[in-house]
Order: sequence, then structure tokens, then C-alpha cells
Amino acid sequence: MRKVRPLLLPLSFAAAGIAFEVLLYGLLPAERPPATDGPRSLAEVARLAHRAGLYASSDRPDGRVVHRLIVSDRPISWLRANLLRFGAPDHPCWAGTVAVCFPARVYLANYDPDFCTLWGEVMLYGDRAVIRRLTGRG
Repeated sequence: MRKVRPLLLPLSFAAAGIAFEVLLYGLLPAERPPATDGPRSLAEVARLAHRAGLYASSDRPDGRVVHRLIVSDRPISWLRANLLRFGAPDHPCWAGTVAVCFPARVYLANYDPDFCTLWGEVMLYGDRAVIRRLTGRG
């Protein structure tokens, strides 16, 4: 019992921390901006981008689209797609380019109402003109 007693205090703090984290996780989704009607997958966004005359590409060297699709008004390489700077929406890298992130809830730390739009299950981040062209919203 003497060996267990010194561990009780740190373990109780750890348990309290985990409980607090679970509580916060449950409350945070209520704080996020409401999702709007729109696409439910990146494949759907890629189809809509092509219909709008935009280019859709991967940010991976193997061309797979997993959690992020890059939509732009011109073809871009996967290397350029990886140079996009979240948190710097005025950076020239965003000119004519939008990062489409899925699922949107994972990327909400980057949400900026001046440069982002929640659209269905995705978050669009980047050039407002490309976002308007893609979503059809004025």
C-alpha cells in the first residue's frame, strides 16, 4: 500500500485532467460556426470545381486527396500546394487559390470569417473570389 499511495495524487490529477478535456471537447462543437448546406466530401468539391472552370489538385506527391484539396484558377503543383500558409491569409500564395479542408471541424482553429467559408462538411480557406466562384455565392 505504501508504494501505491504516492501515485494516488498524480493519478487523480491526471484523471481530473482527462475528464476536463472530455467535457471541453463536448462543449466546443457548440461554439463553432454553423455548417451550411453544401458538399459532404472532397470528391464532391472536385466535381463542383471542374464544373465552375476551376482546377482541383492534391497536396501530396502521390496525387491522393485525403484531408485537403487545393482549388485554384490555374493548375498548381503539389509542391506549391504545400507552400500555402494557414494563418497568413494576406500572403500572395493565396492569390487565385483555396484550400478545401475536410472535415471542417478539424480545421476550425484556422477559421477566420474574413478568409474562410464553411460549406457543407468542408472549410474553404483562401482567395475570396475563388471561394465565390466555387460556391456560387455572391
